Parts: sequence; C-alpha cells; structure tokens
Amino acid sequence: MERRLEGKVALVTGASSGIGQSIAVRLGREGAAVGMNHLADTDEGGAEKAVREVMDSGGRAVALRGTSPKKTTRSGWWGRSSRSSGA
Repeated sequence: MERRLEGKVALVTGASSGIGQSIAVRLGREGAAVGMNHLADTDEGGAEKAVREVMDSGGRAVALRGTSPKKTTRSGWWGRSSRSSGA
C-alpha cells in the first residue's frame, strides 16, 4: 500500500470498533501517525488491537482513552498523537 499520508497526524474518535477502527487502521497503514480515541476500559482492547495492526504494518499509533467535551482534553490528545509521530 502506498504511504501517501507519511508525516501527517490523524486523531480518530470511536477507534475501538466498527467504522472508526477501520478508518484509524487505514490511515495508519497509509503512513499517518494515528491517535485512536476510545471511551472506556471496555473499549480499550479494540483500540489496542487497532494500534497493533498499524504498528505491524510499519505505522505509528497510540490509544487515547476518554471523552472529548473539553478543549483541553482534545489538545492533550493532539499532543500525544503528534509526539507518537515524532513531529
């Protein structure tokens, strides 16, 4: 697969399952460093699985637990996602 998103950072909410997980994995496989948000401990396994899939394909990813109602929370996620990319 072409890594056309190399050097980009993506933050995907709902990344522990379904469409969110599929999008996060695809972005990672195409070269983006991906922050994968999930809501609770029960969702952590799905997010970690997606992180492993991205890492196994040579990408970078990090699982981020929590909700996003506050700007400060979202900023923290963005920072962690960016650091995972080496940016």
